[in-house]
Amino acid sequence: MDLAIKLRELGQSDLQQGFSVYEIIKQPTVDVDVVKEFVPILSELSENQLQNLIINIRFEGYIKKEMETVERSDKLEQKMIPADLNYDDVDSLATEAREKLKKVKPISIGQASRISGVNPADIQMLLIHLRKKYVSSK
Repeated sequence: MDLAIKLRELGQSDLQQGFSVYEIIKQPTVDVDVVKEFVPILSELSENQLQNLIINIRFEGYIKKEMETVERSDKLEQKMIPADLNYDDVDSLATEAREKLKKVKPISIGQASRISGVNPADIQMLLIHLRKKYVSSK
């Protein structure tokens, strides 16, 4: 009997034949013990190793998204804000954000993004301003 057929009979998955073991394990409704019957090498793994494998496979998309978020955050931390920046010159900056940025005087875009009252649209306006003023003037 084929794994996909067995899982369909058990009501754990409606995958058709031709899917890889990876794609099958990725399905949250699939009982890995059933997969182990068809893929003996999984039985050779310790319980801890098997659980790690399942978590990595099933949460791969979330993990990738989080890693990308961390990477973006790191890039924003490295984008420095000139000490002499006049926030009044930044177009379309919300009044609350302008006041908070003037008061806190963040040294990086990452720090500015963590200030309460400064929203993502304000950060975008700040980035656009910095790009126009400091990149095009060089």
